[in-house]
Amino acid sequence: MVRSSIPFFLKDAGKGTRDLLSTLKPTFPIIKSVIHYGPCLDVTSYASLLASVIDDDIKHALFSIGNEKALGLGGYSFFFKRAWSIVRGDFYAAIKDFFCF
Repeated sequence: MVRSSIPFFLKDAGKGTRDLLSTLKPTFPIIKSVIHYGPCLDVTSYASLLASVIDDDIKHALFSIGNEKALGLGGYSFFFKRAWSIVRGDFYAAIKDFFCF
């Protein structure tokens, strides 16, 4: 399954990446033999990366961030913690949408 998704990631290989201002930045060429024949994740590790994100994990991750660890006047994490009863549902939905493929 992992090897079948490799062509998707290789289609633009070596062309570079674009930054926020859409400036093309060159990248090192990809050595395709390393990707095709190099070390791979075992099935258990691969499955854990594809596991669904659950609400308890999301809340635990957010509340484990210090209030002073994000940019802004009060910090983003502080805002979400203080407004948790209001934003909880939308926060869960946004995080799950980010990890959905």
